[in-house]
Amino acid sequence: MSCSAEILDESNTSHRDEPLWSIAGIIVAAAFGTSVIAELLVLFLEQRYGRPTASQVPGTPLSLARGALIIQLALASLIFVILRRHRKMRRRSLVVAKLPLVALLPCLGLILGLAPLANDLGFRVAQALHQSPDNALWVAQIVKRAGVTEFLLLSVVLTILPAFVEELLFRGLLMGALSGGPIWLVLVLQAVAFGAFHVDIAQGMATFILGMGFGFMRLATQSLWAPIMAHATYNIIVLMSMRWLVSQSDAKPNQDWVMVLVGLVMSVLCVVGLQRYSAFRLTRPGLT
Repeated sequence: MSCSAEILDESNTSHRDEPLWSIAGIIVAAAFGTSVIAELLVLFLEQRYGRPTASQVPGTPLSLARGALIIQLALASLIFVILRRHRKMRRRSLVVAKLPLVALLPCLGLILGLAPLANDLGFRVAQALHQSPDNALWVAQIVKRAGVTEFLLLSVVLTILPAFVEELLFRGLLMGALSGGPIWLVLVLQAVAFGAFHVDIAQGMATFILGMGFGFMRLATQSLWAPIMAHATYNIIVLMSMRWLVSQSDAKPNQDWVMVLVGLVMSVLCVVGLQRYSAFRLTRPGLT
């Protein structure tokens, strides 16, 4: 994706910003460390109070929700601590300009257009590395077995909460720390960190593609609401597909090269739309 000159001009004060490389490194390291500690805590709680969670013995919806909640709350606490200790990061990170419908629609179209490519790439990488899809199918089994109330709970802790926390972390804090650096480098670094954060190589490749989309829309709209809402929408669609579409024998994304091509075309059109919105926004200060 190419960025217009208007998108490079994030704000009237952004030209005075310099990349805070050390803080960016601390953010990434702290995010990984916090995630590992939280996952160890989840594992400890499962072994002490839960039931085995091997793929052949699915866990419960509540245990899945509890684990996801612990990890997201740990990351949210990290975000709070960083913003509290580094005040200048607030201006650089908490970018919350208004997000009109004319900007929201191409944001949603961009991420949904990138989804087939991301999913297909993730599948091909997993296939090349001979990775098993058991983990994804294990989660799908739990989602399918969830009752209505449990499914609503999973909808919050697996879709909405991660969208807020991960976008504040990567498109907020990390991109804020990198603000002032070469725009292509900022986009790539935050997407690489976002992909690596998911640990699994195949999933990391898919989330790298999505991360590029989230980062671009954050720059184009000057609002974290854009990637948050796009991220939540993508997560909800994935969760709904697990609930109603994914079967226990599914090992391949339900898409082909036609879907990937159509998605790419839609993504390009949405990028053009966001570039035009960015140019229009800069001529109307009242929109920022």
